[in-house]
Amino acid sequence: MKIMIADDSSMFRERFVSSLSNIAGISSIIQASNTDEAINLFEKEHPGLVILDISMPITSGIDVLEQIKNASPETIVIMLTNYSSEQFRKKCADLHADYFFDKSKEYNDMLDTLISVTSRQ
Repeated sequence: MKIMIADDSSMFRERFVSSLSNIAGISSIIQASNTDEAINLFEKEHPGLVILDISMPITSGIDVLEQIKNASPETIVIMLTNYSSEQFRKKCADLHADYFFDKSKEYNDMLDTLISVTSRQ
């Protein structure tokens, strides 16, 4: 499965890619550092799973979520963010995010979910 991670922190993306290096079922990982790049890469690469941060340059990860789900409802989208308030969780759920995790508290839960999802593909 091709995965895209969209997060403006290069340090976080590097850590994340390292965490994924031993997970079976991942064929490639593409990276975006802002929302425009995320949309362009999504349209070009068609990843099966997208991991989005909410706070990114240009617009918002929520805008990217909406565009991805409108274009490709079957794409699995995981929101992984420090903006984990109930209003953001609800907004992402309303836009059909498949999962929502707090970066600082639920990172390992997100990895467990990712392992489960990629093993089913």
